[in-house]
Amino acid sequence: MKNIFSVIALFLTVTISAQAQNPQSPKIEQIRTVEQGQTIEQSEKALEGTWKCVESNGRQWPEAFPTLKIITPTHYASMISDQNGDIISGTFGRCTFDGVTYTETIDHVLPAQKSIHHKTNMFEISFEGDRMTMRGINDEEYQNTTPFIEIWERVR
Repeated sequence: MKNIFSVIALFLTVTISAQAQNPQSPKIEQIRTVEQGQTIEQSEKALEGTWKCVESNGRQWPEAFPTLKIITPTHYASMISDQNGDIISGTFGRCTFDGVTYTETIDHVLPAQKSIHHKTNMFEISFEGDRMTMRGINDEEYQNTTPFIEIWERVR
């Protein structure tokens, strides 16, 4: 658990630093999305927060390997830990969201994950209550172009 808090602290430091370097960043336009009937700003607020993966491609995610994703308006962090709370997989970087399409650019990885460093992945996002569904295909260089669906639940 200590490792998770270290990664979260580092993530927040990087995010705050990036936002401080660009205080003039443009505001999100109030554009209506057809599917959700919300503005992009409302959809972005729905996306922000901490999420736990509960299902991947129709299979329940194993409780022994909790996967968390933390999303801010400009950055994300994603990590998988083992039964002891040690992080066994993790990435973080920049993200964007236009109300339907969510994009992650992997800026930081663990040493064993160098092959995915600097990759960009795009997902179609939908919300139902405190659940978020992500549909997408990982970057082709992952050697896995199979579409996947993940269901995430908001951590409260």
